[in-house]
Amino acid sequence: MRTIIDARNRWNNIFENHKSIESLKDVSCDDTLRSVLWRIFLLHPDADITPSTWMSRLRSERTAYAELRRHHLGDTDFEAEELDPLAEDESNPYHRHQRDLELRAEIVQDIERCMPENTFFREPSVQEDLTEILFVYCKLNRDVSYRQGFHEIAAVVYWVVVCDALADNTSGPGDSPYAGEGRAGPYVTTIAITNGDTDDTLMNGTQEGYESFEDPEDTVMKEVLDKRYINHDAFSLFQSIMRNAKAWYEVSEDGGKGGVGTIVKKSQYVHETLLVAVDPELAAHLTELDVLPQVFLIRWIRLLFCREFPFDQLLHVWDKIFSEDPDLQLVDLICVSMLLRIRWQLIEADYSTAMQLLLRYPSPPIPVNLIEDALYLRSNLNPSGGKYIIIKHSSRSPAAYQKKPPPQKQQRRPLSPTMNSLFQPGQIETIIQDAARNMIDRSEKWGVNRAVREAVVEVKKGIQGQQRIPQIPRRGTPGSPRPGSQGSQGSQGINLDNNRMQELEKKSKELEKKNKDLQMKLLEGGKGKEN
Repeated sequence: MRTIIDARNRWNNIFENHKSIESLKDVSCDDTLRSVLWRIFLLHPDADITPSTWMSRLRSERTAYAELRRHHLGDTDFEAEELDPLAEDESNPYHRHQRDLELRAEIVQDIERCMPENTFFREPSVQEDLTEILFVYCKLNRDVSYRQGFHEIAAVVYWVVVCDALADNTSGPGDSPYAGEGRAGPYVTTIAITNGDTDDTLMNGTQEGYESFEDPEDTVMKEVLDKRYINHDAFSLFQSIMRNAKAWYEVSEDGGKGGVGTIVKKSQYVHETLLVAVDPELAAHLTELDVLPQVFLIRWIRLLFCREFPFDQLLHVWDKIFSEDPDLQLVDLICVSMLLRIRWQLIEADYSTAMQLLLRYPSPPIPVNLIEDALYLRSNLNPSGGKYIIIKHSSRSPAAYQKKPPPQKQQRRPLSPTMNSLFQPGQIETIIQDAARNMIDRSEKWGVNRAVREAVVEVKKGIQGQQRIPQIPRRGTPGSPRPGSQGSQGSQGINLDNNRMQELEKKSKELEKKNKDLQMKLLEGGKGKEN
């Protein structure tokens, strides 16, 4: 928070030296009041920058937030019969209360781990204020409700408003941020001078509540920077940013089940349209590496680069974005300028190295220059514009990109005239007959037929020899079978051998017959086609 003297000097740097928004675009927020400039850029871009032209809207916004807070966070008195956990009606107060508890728990979980390196956001009062702001916003925007990432944008906005608030505002009764709620306006305090002492007196809420014997400019400044309305003003700024960023958090129409959401389409547009227009070689290289743009661009875009730059530098980036493009259309080209800055590192990278660069972006010394690059690309969206940015950051000029031809499908080569002559009418049949004859000749050459015939001859010889072997009876021994019985068993063995040999001979003949049949069919088939 600021002292009166510090705030007055910064206030004068804005309104005494500048009369238009264009002149404010080049003002350093480090020497002025960042929250006031953001309000002018985001909430009053078309109005006169003089506070008197937008003070009435400021009061209306604060009153509206107070009403929203009371409606959604006020004490709820339910009748006993209404608190029925078994009732299936979705409008049941019990179910609404449970959903609100779940929503708050989700918000608190993210806020507790928001910017862990900054001790300011570990303060319980800060976390409570951020929870309140986000809860009211989600209740007001039920179509999106809460999405992870809201807390980081709200945290930056809250920080800026707190830094510019007056540490000792003697114009108000105590520190209650909701003084006078329910009247015509939230401003209900004036300072009456009685015997040299200050006396806080409630009045009907208008800017008159801040009047005293001070400079009128100080009165307006104190009203704008009143610390009792930190949450009110932070909510107004956050809601203005989200008015354009809200679509980035919407899921696909089918609830994310295979559909393509707005943020994915936006990421593809950055890669496939904008980057291709200024650096087709880099775009093609990322495609070849199979680097999906949404993998890294979702975080860049949704968080407005919160995690890509140091916090103090991030504030400068937001200063420039809000002053040049409050609708946030420039964000796409900022992403392109960030890619062009590390262009050579990406060109030489494999998949893992490229992903590391994109997910842990190497912050430049002066990140705000990337917004200047984006503004240049907005007027020079072509390879020449991209080349200018690349040389600016690397002193290396990219070669003219030659698009690689797509891989061609293998096609059958056309037949030469010599080959065509072979396939004149009547020639197909000749080729088939020649193939059949060649098969027969090769069968004879390889000895297939001869081997079959020799196998049959050997089988026949074996059968005849087996039949001529005399049967010699064995000498009997004690306990051995009788001679008659032994002879009977020998004759049975011979019969079994004869049967096996006959079966083998039969199969050999069948094999030889099939071989001949095959040869004849090939010959007959060729003749039939020829006729």
